[in-house]
Amino acid sequence: MNIAAQLLIGEKDFTSFRSINCQSKSPWRDIKYIYVKRYGDYILIDIKANSFLYHMVRNIIGSLLEVGCGNKNINWISEILEAKDRQKSYSTAKADGLYLIKVYYPKIYKLPKNTIKPFILPI
Repeated sequence: MNIAAQLLIGEKDFTSFRSINCQSKSPWRDIKYIYVKRYGDYILIDIKANSFLYHMVRNIIGSLLEVGCGNKNINWISEILEAKDRQKSYSTAKADGLYLIKVYYPKIYKLPKNTIKPFILPI
C-alpha cells in the first residue's frame, strides 16, 4: 500500500478520486507526502497536500485498501489517475477511523496557532 501510495505524490489531476458532488473548480491538487504504516491490527495513513477535493482522501484510502488486500496491483493507482474517471477507482472508505490532525494555513493570514495536541495511536 505504501509503494502504491507514492504514485500519488506531486501535483496531479485527482478527478478519479473526487466525489461527484465536489464543487471545486479544479481537480488539480498537490500531495506533498503520503505514508502508509502498519501497527499491529491498525493501518496509519498520513497524507499532506495543498488541499483536498470532496471525499478525495476517503476515495484514495478505499483504492489503497484494494491494493493492500491483494485485489489490485500497485500500478492500478496510476491507471486510476490517468483515467480521470471516478468510476475507475474503488468505493469511498467509511469516515470511521479517519481523523483530521492539523490544517496548515499560510502565515500571511496571521491565524493563531492551535494549542490542542493531536491524538496519536500509541506504538
